[in-house]
Amino acid sequence: MKFGSWTFSAVRRGGVLFPASARSEQIVREFAFNKPVLLEARNARNPEHHELFFAILDRVVKATGRFPNSDALNKALKFQLGITDEWYDLNGELHIEPGSIAWSAMPQDQFKNFFDKAMLIIGEHFYGDMTAEQIVDIENLIAGHWRPAPGDGR
Repeated sequence: MKFGSWTFSAVRRGGVLFPASARSEQIVREFAFNKPVLLEARNARNPEHHELFFAILDRVVKATGRFPNSDALNKALKFQLGITDEWYDLNGELHIEPGSIAWSAMPQDQFKNFFDKAMLIIGEHFYGDMTAEQIVDIENLIAGHWRPAPGDGR
């Protein structure tokens, strides 16, 4: 395995961490045998909440046609909510890019706050371009397909 950074999930059983998925196990198996690996542990975000967010964005894009895809809408929402990264090039010119909502960049409580604000923006800016059935579909997703995992929704 080449030097790099990998994100994978693990669960603690006793004093040992075990891969929490087939993908995580594959990543662990690619580490050099009997060699130290530097780990940075974080509590995992709720994957269903993350998937729900993008399912809603996909529906908004399909219903309104106002963005080419959910990634473009996601970028617009991040800019609107001030989730940005700023950097200067070698000429001293400021550049502003959308920040990250990746699991490694945003813990669950921050993602929940982002999600809630993004849903308000979607309601305000997109519901007017959607049919009642499309709106009900999104509202049903929010109400029925995601339940906080234990410890979420503090």
